[in-house]
Amino acid sequence: MIQPIDSKSHDNFHIAIARSLLSAGHYVTFITPFPESVKHSNYTAINCGATEDSSGFTNKMSMGEALKMSNDLMTILNFGPEEVKKLCPSVIQLDEVQKILKSQTKLFDVVIVDTILDLNECFLPIAHKFDIPVIGAIVTTSGLPTEWRLGNPFNPAVYPSEIASYSYPMTFLQRLENFYNLVINLAFHHYYTYPVLEEFYGKFFPRVNFADRRKMSLIFSNNLPVLTPRPAVPAFINVGGLQIQPVKPLPENLKTFIDGAEHGVILFSIGSYVQSSSMPSEMLTIFKETFAQIPQRVIWKAESQIEGLSENVLVSKWLPQRDILAHKNILAFISHCGIAGMYEGLYNGVPMVLLPIFADQKANAAILQRLGIGPKIDITNLTKEKLLSALNDVINGTKYRQRMTEVSDLIKDQPMSPQESVLYWTEYVIRHNGAKHLQSPAVEMPLYQYLLLDKMRYIMIIASSLTTLGAWMKVFSVVPDRFLLAFMAQIVVSISSTFIYGVSARLIAAWFGVHESSRASAFSLFGDQDSSEKAGSIGFIMTGFGMCSSPIFGYIMDKTHRFRIFMTSTYVNGIQIGIEILYPITEDQCSAMMVFILQLLSATILAIYGALLRKYGDTNANLLMCILTFAGLVVSFLAPVKLNRQEAEQKANAQELKEFLPNSIPEIIAIEVNEIEIVTVTEDIDPDLAITKDEELDLEAVVDIENAVENAVDPEVQERLRFEHVSPLQYKAMQAAGQIPANVTADTPQAAVPVVGSTITRQARRLYVGNIPFGVTEDEMMEFFNQQMHLSGLAQAAGNPVLACQINLDKNFAFLEFRSIDETTQAMAFDGINFKGQSLKIRRPHDYQPTPGMTDTSAIGVPGVISTVVPDSPHKIFIGGLPAYLNEDQVKELLMTFGPLRAFNLVKDTATGLSKGYAFCEYSEVMITDQAIAGLNGMQLGDKKLIVQRASVGAKNANPGQQVPVTIQVPGLTMVGTSGPPTEVLCLLNMVTPDELKDEEEYDDILDDIREECGKYGVVKSLEIPRPIEGVDVPGCGKVFVEFNSIVDCQKAQQALAGRKFNSRVVVTSYFDLDKYHRREF
Repeated sequence: MIQPIDSKSHDNFHIAIARSLLSAGHYVTFITPFPESVKHSNYTAINCGATEDSSGFTNKMSMGEALKMSNDLMTILNFGPEEVKKLCPSVIQLDEVQKILKSQTKLFDVVIVDTILDLNECFLPIAHKFDIPVIGAIVTTSGLPTEWRLGNPFNPAVYPSEIASYSYPMTFLQRLENFYNLVINLAFHHYYTYPVLEEFYGKFFPRVNFADRRKMSLIFSNNLPVLTPRPAVPAFINVGGLQIQPVKPLPENLKTFIDGAEHGVILFSIGSYVQSSSMPSEMLTIFKETFAQIPQRVIWKAESQIEGLSENVLVSKWLPQRDILAHKNILAFISHCGIAGMYEGLYNGVPMVLLPIFADQKANAAILQRLGIGPKIDITNLTKEKLLSALNDVINGTKYRQRMTEVSDLIKDQPMSPQESVLYWTEYVIRHNGAKHLQSPAVEMPLYQYLLLDKMRYIMIIASSLTTLGAWMKVFSVVPDRFLLAFMAQIVVSISSTFIYGVSARLIAAWFGVHESSRASAFSLFGDQDSSEKAGSIGFIMTGFGMCSSPIFGYIMDKTHRFRIFMTSTYVNGIQIGIEILYPITEDQCSAMMVFILQLLSATILAIYGALLRKYGDTNANLLMCILTFAGLVVSFLAPVKLNRQEAEQKANAQELKEFLPNSIPEIIAIEVNEIEIVTVTEDIDPDLAITKDEELDLEAVVDIENAVENAVDPEVQERLRFEHVSPLQYKAMQAAGQIPANVTADTPQAAVPVVGSTITRQARRLYVGNIPFGVTEDEMMEFFNQQMHLSGLAQAAGNPVLACQINLDKNFAFLEFRSIDETTQAMAFDGINFKGQSLKIRRPHDYQPTPGMTDTSAIGVPGVISTVVPDSPHKIFIGGLPAYLNEDQVKELLMTFGPLRAFNLVKDTATGLSKGYAFCEYSEVMITDQAIAGLNGMQLGDKKLIVQRASVGAKNANPGQQVPVTIQVPGLTMVGTSGPPTEVLCLLNMVTPDELKDEEEYDDILDDIREECGKYGVVKSLEIPRPIEGVDVPGCGKVFVEFNSIVDCQKAQQALAGRKFNSRVVVTSYFDLDKYHRREF
C-alpha cells in the first residue's frame, strides 16, 4: 500500500483498508508518513514522512491559502503536478523502496495506491516489476481523472465535479460551469500533469514506457450511492464510511466536560489541513462572540490555545471526533465538510452547520445541503448573525435532526459493510489475476470514438467553426468602410458551406436508417432532386415556408415514398428545372449557362437595388425588393414545367422492355407517356390495374398486379412482368419501402438474347448464393457472374446469362436467375469462388425439382475455384482434430501445401458459425491423396493431433508401413478471419499451449524467447500472451500477440515466422486488428 500524502484524513482511509486486510491474515506493507498508526505482527510500515521539500500538502496550510485555492481552479490543478515533482522522487529514492525494486522475488500480490494528484502513476513500476494488479483508492467521493481512466461514465450536465460548490439538479449556468471544469481538468492532466509524470519515468524508470503503464483493476471510492447516486462500471467499488471505527470510551477530561453540559455540546472543527490560528482576526472574533452568547458548551479543535475565549469553550489539539459525536449530549457539529468528518457526523446522526473552505469540501457541503441535514454558510461572508441563526435552526428546530436520522439509517443499510467489501474485492482481484473482465471497453477507446465523433468530426467541426467565424465577421462588417471584411466573411461562409453540402450522405450513413434519407437531408443544408415531377413544386413551397418546415416535409416524403431526397434552395431548384427543360443539353452545359446568367442577373439586381436605396430610402427599397422576390417565387411556382428528361427516360424504359420481352408474348399495348407512365399489358391482364401518374402507388395495387401476373400466359416472363408497369422513380420508391424484393433490370438495352435450353420452370433457372460480402448490391452480383460466365466460356450465347438478382442482406445470401437451365447448371461450377474476399457457396434452391434427363451439377471445373461441396468418392479425405481457432483459409492453405484442391468444406456449428474441429476435402489430382494423408496424419497443431484418413465407406487408407516419408513445409498461413490489410499486430497461433503458460518461470522464459525472436525483424512495441485462469474462460488463451512499431516490421515477421516450427509445432500467423489489441479483445 502506498499513501505518501502528509494528511491524516488520507492516511486514515488507507489505514482502514489495511486493518480490513490484516483481519483476514494478509501481510501488509504500507508506505506512509504516519508509520505508527497500526500495531500488528503482519504489518510493515515504511516511513516517508514529510520533509521541507514535500510539505505542500500538509497541515501547515493557512486559511488565506485555502481560500485562495478554493476560488481558483488553476491553482487547485497546479497543486497536483508540483506535489508530484516533490513526492514521487523522494519516495522512490527511499532505501526500503529501492530494496523492493531491486528484489528478484515476487514480494506482493497487489498494489493499493492513493489516486489523488495522480500519485498512482508514480508507483506503477512496482506493479510492473512484479507483474501484479493495481487497485486505486479515492479518499474523496469522486475523482474525475482517475474515474475517466477506469471508463466510468461522467455526464457534466447531471453530475457535479469533485470541486463544484453545488449539487444536482443544476441550473443551466452551473451545467456550463461544470462542463468547463470537466474540460479544463482533463486537458490539464493530459497536457501538463502527464508530461511531468513522463519526465519522472524517464529519469527513474527509463525501461518502463509511460504510455504502456498498467491499468488499474478497480477503484475503492469513499462514496455511497445515497450521497451521489450515479452509474458506475463494475470495477468502481463504493466503500463510503470505511474509516468509521467502533465507538471507544472518551478520555476522562472530555467525558466530564460533555456529561456536565446542561444545555448540550457543540463540536467545532475545520479539519487538519487549515489551522484555526491562521484565521483572520475578524473571523476569530465572530466565533468567539458567537460562542460566548450561546448556553451550550463548545469543543473547538485547534492547534494551539486561543486567547479571549469564554468559559463554555474547550480547545484541544487532538480530538477523538468519532467518539465525541457518538455522545448523546452532542447537539450540533460545525464542520468544514471534510470527507472523514462528514461520514462521522452522518453515522452518528448529528445535524451539521456546513462551513466548507476549499477543494472537495464545497462539493461535500452541497451534497449534505441537498440531503437537508444542515444549513450552509459561505465562510468568506461569515457574520455573527448568520452563525447564530444557523445554530439556532439546528439545535432548537426539528427539521434537520429528523432528516439526519433518516439519512443515517440509509447509509447504514448496506448488504455488506465497507470493511467486508474491501476485503472481498481485494481477494477477488488477486484470485483472478487482476480481474481484467471487469474493465470497461471505454478504457481503450479514444475520446472521439467515445463521443461518437469518429466519422463526422472533421467536417462538422470545420464547417461549424467556419460558419460561426464568417457570421461574426459579417456582424463586424456592417460599417460601410469595411467592405474588405465583408468580402472575406463571404469567402469564409462559402468555404464552410462546401463542407456542409457533403454532410448529408454521412448523416444518412451514420445516424439515419435507409428509410429516413429525406429527413436526414432536411437537417442538412442541401439535398439532391430525384427527377420527380412534384419535387420542384414542393421545393419552392419549402423555400417559401423557410428551413423550419424542412424536417416536416422530410417526414412526409419518407412516409409517402414519392421521392427520397429533396432540396431547400431556390437556386438548386432552378438548376434542376433548367436541366429538365433544356434536355438533351448536358447537365454541365446547362449549369454553366445558368450560373453565367445568375451572375449577370445578380449584378443587375444589385445596381437596381442601389438606385432604389438612393432614391427611396432603405425602408421603401427593402420592402420593394421583398415584394419582387415574393412575386418571383409565385411566378416560379406557377410556371409550367415540361420534364423532357423524365419523359426521355420513360420512353427509353419502354423501348428496353419491348426489346427484352420474347416475341412469343401476346400483343403489348402501346405505351402512352402522357396518360399512363408505363403500362405493359398482356391479353390475360386486366388493364384497369395499371397505375397512372396521378394515382398513389401503394402496396395493395402492387399485390393486385402480382395476382394478375400469376395468370399470365408464359411462366418465363411472369417475374419480369410484375414490376414493368412502374416508372424508374416509382420503382426506386418501392424498393426503399421494401415493396419490391428483387432488382429485375437488364444491364443495357440490347436485342433479345436467344434462350438456350429448356425454359419450362423458373426454379430450374435459379441458384442460391451464400456467404456473400456485406453491403454488396444486386448490380455488382450480376456484373460479377456475367463476367465470370463469359471469361470461363460457360455463356452459351451473346448477352448476359444472369437476368435478375435478389439479395437478403439480413441473412447474407442471394438468389440469381439465369436465362436458361443449361447456363444455370454450368454456373454451379463457381461454387467456392472468391468474391470481394468471401468464398461463395452456390447451391440449388429448396424448391428446385430436377428436370428429367438434365444433370444437377456442372461437369466443368473452373480453374482457381474450390468447391464447397465435397462429393462422396474414394478420394474424399477426412481431417479431424483441427483447433477451433483455425479458420477456413488457414486450413485450406495447410492442405494446399500438397497440391491444388478440387473441393473443401470446414464443418461449422449452424448456431454459432464456429468450426466443429473437422473438415472434408478432395484434391484435384487423385495421386496426391495418399501423400497428403501420410504427411498430415498425426501432425501436432496446438494441443491436438490431426487425424487424417479417407472418408468414403469402403475406401482403403494407405498402409502406415508403406507411406512415403513427406517433408512438410507450411508457408504463408497468413489469412485472417476477416479480410483486410496488414496491421502492426501479429497473432501467432500454435506456438504455445495453455499448459506451458501456467508455470511462472516458464511463462517468463517464453516471453523473453518470443520477444527476442520477433525483435530480429523489427522493433517490438509490446507483447501479450493471455494466460489460463482456473474457472475462467480467458479470451485468446494460448495465442501470442506481438505489436510492432510499424506495419513493415510486422510483415517481415509474418513472412519469416509463418510455417516455422516451435517446440515441434507448426506456427500459424495472422494479422490482428490494432484497436481490438489495445482493447484486449482477444
